[in-house]
Amino acid sequence: MAFGSQGGGPAVAPLFELDRGRVSFGADAHLLVPAAALLAICRAAGERAARELGRATGESVGRRLAKRLGSEPRESFGEAVDALGAELGWLGLGALVAERWGEALVFRIDGGPLDGHEELDALVSGILEGVMDTWTGRAAHAVVIDRSADRLRVLIGGPRAVGMAQALVQAGADHHEIVRRLHEHADRRRDEDAE
Repeated sequence: MAFGSQGGGPAVAPLFELDRGRVSFGADAHLLVPAAALLAICRAAGERAARELGRATGESVGRRLAKRLGSEPRESFGEAVDALGAELGWLGLGALVAERWGEALVFRIDGGPLDGHEELDALVSGILEGVMDTWTGRAAHAVVIDRSADRLRVLIGGPRAVGMAQALVQAGADHHEIVRRLHEHADRRRDEDAE
């Protein structure tokens, strides 16, 4: 007995083949793992391993998105975000919202089971890096810039912007301050380049 959908729309649901004991997205087999077990694994393995696990998970999502939408999605930005949000929802990560802060792209994840666990920042960042790298073919870096009991905000950018944001997070800046400082820095660089 199987249920689910493997259609060709922007979001493909997993296929549950109960008679075979299998869950898959197309050819990729998946496991359903309790969030608490994933947290324990990430804590024990450390930040680097958690990020690598996240990247591998994200690369699987990125391949599915690239296959259906191409590496330069013809859909609008909103439709591309909806497709990504559906994929992350099927993984159980929560509801995705893209926030544009000028030139900065921040993904907000609401209601997921990983929110509020700082130890999982590397996992979530790795997932989004893997998705964006694989889907678009361009290197992306991610850092969690805001965390609460039911919400994460993850900045997506180049290595310089993400490094600066990470330093500001460690210094205790909130996400509004981080984005403001990144914009100030980008404006200064543009002014220097124009001279």
